Amino acid sequence: GSFNFTYMPLKAGKVETRLEMNSVELGLYTYMLTLNALPARSERTLYFKAPLGNSQVLTAKFTSYARTKTDYVCKIDHPDFIVDRTVTAAPSSSPSTMEVSIDVTYEPSQLGDVRATLTISSPSSSDYTFPLVGLGELPKPQGPFSIKAGSNTTITFKNIFAQALTYAFNVDNPLFHVTKSQELIQARKSHRIVVSFDGSDTVNKADVMAKLIISCPKTTGATNSSSSSVQWIYYLKGVTP
Repeated sequence: GSFNFTYMPLKAGKVETRLEMNSVELGLYTYMLTLNALPARSERTLYFKAPLGNSQVLTAKFTSYARTKTDYVCKIDHPDFIVDRTVTAAPSSSPSTMEVSIDVTYEPSQLGDVRATLTISSPSSSDYTFPLVGLGELPKPQGPFSIKAGSNTTITFKNIFAQALTYAFNVDNPLFHVTKSQELIQARKSHRIVVSFDGSDTVNKADVMAKLIISCPKTTGATNSSSSSVQWIYYLKGVTP
């Protein structure tokens, strides 16, 4: 006769064990087994695409075969990708259906492609690896941001680069003003830009359009060539009641 059995290893490596089959009529049969668990294959690649200053979130999914509650440690070898430090898989009597999900955020700090690896591991199981590919694009214009005459609005801007940089703020219409023309913003920190509007100077008080242009002058000495040439544009709309 023949029989089938399923081997569901949790960690890579070779192990020797014994399989015993007992029959009242035929007695005890003993088989020595050499079981070899191979490292897990890479999971499917996650492809990201986002303009500088924006982000994209995708979900990585893997199957946990642990029969007990397990905490997995998550690590990524590139700072443009962000993930929670740990994810917990609940125990299951049917481990093949225990799918675990974790969100991965891509926030580019450079133009073009970057590649990284997400590694999910625990002491009781082999590693799960996800190849990550991110494409950083030029910033897209945002807005318009409406501002009433005699009032102001706040625009939040983030320095997405890995070093502190001085940014210049310019508005292409004299009816709009910024409180500061430049500011040193620390690495990966946000800054609030206050923009005010004087009011329309036309007879019919028509809406006034303008652009807030944020740039990183080359005089900052930035090592990242992307940071010295990129501009962020925010459209402004001045409204006079």
